[in-house]
Amino acid sequence: LIVDNVFPGGNSPFQPTSTISSNGSASSPFQQIENTTSGLSSTVYPALTITSMAKKLLPPSRYVWNVTFQREFNSLRSVATVAYVGAVGNHNWGVYDINQPAVNATYANPGVNAAALRPYQGFNSIQQMQSQANSKYKGFQLAWQTHFNAGSTLGVAWSLSNTSDNGSNYHDIHPNTYYNKNLWGQADYNIKSAIMINYVYALPFFKGQHNLAGQVLGNWEISGVGQMQTGQPSSVATSNVDYAGVSEQGSMSNSGQFWQHTGKSVLSKKFAGPNGTSTSGKWFTTTTDGGASIYTPPPVTYAKDTVNGGYTSTIVTGAFTMEDHVRNQINKPGVQDWNLSAMKTFPINESNAFEFHAGVYNFINHPNWSGPNFTPTASQFGEVTSKNGDVRTIQVGAKYRF
Repeated sequence: LIVDNVFPGGNSPFQPTSTISSNGSASSPFQQIENTTSGLSSTVYPALTITSMAKKLLPPSRYVWNVTFQREFNSLRSVATVAYVGAVGNHNWGVYDINQPAVNATYANPGVNAAALRPYQGFNSIQQMQSQANSKYKGFQLAWQTHFNAGSTLGVAWSLSNTSDNGSNYHDIHPNTYYNKNLWGQADYNIKSAIMINYVYALPFFKGQHNLAGQVLGNWEISGVGQMQTGQPSSVATSNVDYAGVSEQGSMSNSGQFWQHTGKSVLSKKFAGPNGTSTSGKWFTTTTDGGASIYTPPPVTYAKDTVNGGYTSTIVTGAFTMEDHVRNQINKPGVQDWNLSAMKTFPINESNAFEFHAGVYNFINHPNWSGPNFTPTASQFGEVTSKNGDVRTIQVGAKYRF
């Protein structure tokens, strides 16, 4: 079964379609389908890229359990909740190229088209959806909710958790089709810790007054939500160098082929700024105290420099990084967001009313940093050079109820 792995099945009754355009030598697209070599030049190869689903593809499954203790404090008009939540996901989907050449194939056969080195010769990659990925979640949760007089409330919730898997997105292409045991690590969406604060405050000023001041300034309600959380993880990898010699890099966790790490990187949490250089402060350390690189390319062999001595940058023997925990080792900066809103209802009669809403998102205009540079060959590797696009936004609206 051949499918589109970006929109599998479409959104019924709508189905994504592809258009086949005729090249210059074919009188129609149908003639081109019948004669696939029509119009090919010396630089165009007829190898097909196919997307498919495994014959025994299993549906993903998830098992969730929790143990929750809840206590009500009547004198405080509050409820406290303590919970442990666990989950296991099985048969999650991921993409494997079942037509991937053997490691080092392109370097061992220079000048040979990769399509001739693949198991199914004449075809390009055959991206197959398989149900080999698994996931685990465990989390500790605390919550406190208080109700005050006149409708005011305050709630605080905190979680400490971890989600691990060996594939977070069903359309991720695994870099190494024949070995994935070293991909177990933090899920792409893992947030280790988060705290959420919500509140509603009924302003007591001019409440119950029926004069002009009471009608305009009374019965306002202020509410808000504050959120602080740790950053999501990412990987040190390159997507523009085929170290393994397999004619592709993969797209696992928005990365390519993973690099090795020879030591432990520490979050120094420094901001380099837009003009960061190799000597600027880094979000995570990239070298040891002695100056040696923590991250190194996969264990490839480079060609010797017969003129100047040493080695060139030309790879002669390719390899994948086979060490464990190569994926999602570093967490990005966290996020802090505070939203505030005000609302008032102006009743007209029993069945008609006018409502006014005003909301301010990120009302303190807190700058949240963007993710660091995870490309180890870049001059700004490990640096945060900008903030994300979360800026203060004001929204005003009105509604008439009848």
